[in-house]
Amino acid sequence: MSTSYTDHDGIVVISSSIEENGRRTPVHARSTSASFPGGRPRRKRGRRQTARRGRQQQQQQQSTNGQTVKIVAILLSAALSLCWMVACILVFHQDSPAPHSLHDLRHPLGNLRHDFEVYRDNIIKKQKEKEKKEEDKRETDVGRGGVDGFADGAGKANSPQQKGRHEHDMSMSGIKTSEMIMDSPLVVFTFRRADYLRRTLTAILDHHPMNKSNHKAGGGRSIGLPIVLSQDGDHAEVKAVINEFMKKFHAAGMPALHIRHPKTAKGKLRGTDAYKALAVHFGWALRRIFSGDVYKEGNVLSSGYDSSSLPLPGRVIILEEDIEVAPDFFSFMHATAPLLDSDPTLLAVSAFNDNGKEGIVGDVSRLVRTDFFGGLGWMMPRRIWDEIGPKWPDGYWDDWLREPEQRQGRQTIRPEVSRTFHFGSEKGASYNQFGEELLDIKLDQADFVWENVDLGYLERNKFRKEYYSTVLNAQLSTWKDAMREVTQGNVRVEYRTWKEFTKKARTVVPIMTDEKAGVPRTAYETIVESRPYGAGGHLMFLSPPAQKLRENFERGKTMPIREFSETIRVVPPPEKEDK
Repeated sequence: MSTSYTDHDGIVVISSSIEENGRRTPVHARSTSASFPGGRPRRKRGRRQTARRGRQQQQQQQSTNGQTVKIVAILLSAALSLCWMVACILVFHQDSPAPHSLHDLRHPLGNLRHDFEVYRDNIIKKQKEKEKKEEDKRETDVGRGGVDGFADGAGKANSPQQKGRHEHDMSMSGIKTSEMIMDSPLVVFTFRRADYLRRTLTAILDHHPMNKSNHKAGGGRSIGLPIVLSQDGDHAEVKAVINEFMKKFHAAGMPALHIRHPKTAKGKLRGTDAYKALAVHFGWALRRIFSGDVYKEGNVLSSGYDSSSLPLPGRVIILEEDIEVAPDFFSFMHATAPLLDSDPTLLAVSAFNDNGKEGIVGDVSRLVRTDFFGGLGWMMPRRIWDEIGPKWPDGYWDDWLREPEQRQGRQTIRPEVSRTFHFGSEKGASYNQFGEELLDIKLDQADFVWENVDLGYLERNKFRKEYYSTVLNAQLSTWKDAMREVTQGNVRVEYRTWKEFTKKARTVVPIMTDEKAGVPRTAYETIVESRPYGAGGHLMFLSPPAQKLRENFERGKTMPIREFSETIRVVPPPEKEDK
């Protein structure tokens, strides 16, 4: 054996060789010490080596256990076979076995064999389950040392606050949402109906995809967050419900905040006063939300989110305390938001169909454009608020929004089957106006996944061409024969005056026959539709004569939408008073 020493910057490298059977084998050692009394030093066993040896020992133990289980299973099978052979000998070697004796003997032996097999299979199954659990545990332990999202081996989650983004663990639903942009808040307006508010908030909690106990596919959508509960006044029962649901939203991982409008009128509000108070409350809250002030006023945002980091809203979803949402309400809003943002011919997206009564609607996957603004669960984009916000009215805000000066020919997207249900029949501003009509509306329960649908057909020119083609190709019918002929296919019934429409339409189908600012309720360019026999049935279109429809179609191709909308009013605009 020969040894050489080399000094590299204070680190001594020892090179040795051992001559064995005429061959020289090199041996190297490395140390920070220049001498090694007592011979070659022993290297300390590191944590990684210790962990590896521990895993090897564990695997060896598991292998031994597995072999033991296999041996036990083999012995059980052998014993079972032996018992079966003895039983057969006893049975078939009797001189005159009675038929019932043979049956009585074979039956318990069969049960015995079955019991042995079940026992053996259970042993093997339990052993495999145990091995799988131990394997999963080892993979988890190893992952905690270097997997993204953990700060160290202790598994402390990193949660950096970024502007408008937050990582939220949705392990209860198997969903983890990160880089979530919350620029589509949901505001719920409330005054004094605590029981109604509870029903509305319960539906939101049950159906919101960010609820971590909600097992919906595609969870974690940022639409409808944060939730802003805007209270008019300081009604004690309403405040108690808000506090209750703030805790529930927090527990579900849904950021929410409570704001209070302090300048409410005193006492009971009726008629004009109620509509004025409602409009003032709407304007006050929407200004604070769209400006971002609501996030900067010290309002407490649940679930540990930093409200000052949230981005300015790109759009706002608006509900009132007496509106229940459908299971796919948030999916509907999420899927239509890009259309609303990009199409300047759209005013809003509404989840409500004013003529969506049970029995005369049916296609849960169908959306249409309409000139009539429905409200009752709707979404408004920032571009519209920037335009109308500075002139927000002090009363009757919904009718004001339908007027030509605000609508400017723009349309609303709505579903055939409503995604909201207006259940408030008491103590509202309207005091149950159209109450019976609204309570007959069908609320969708299908939980449709709107993100899986191509909504490109709702682009204005594409929709106009397809819709007019469908209407003009429908079978022309009469008020008398329409209900019979619609069983065979789509039909069209013509009205020549608005008076004729209001007089005869309800004799055929139970629709609403009023108009707002010259637009029939739910109409698309003067055409009102229904599905008289519900799901699976055909469509009935109530429209002006075919020649008028063709003229409208051609004019609408070239005229500015605001100017065109004035040419298709079903009633002339009111004469303006001379000032």
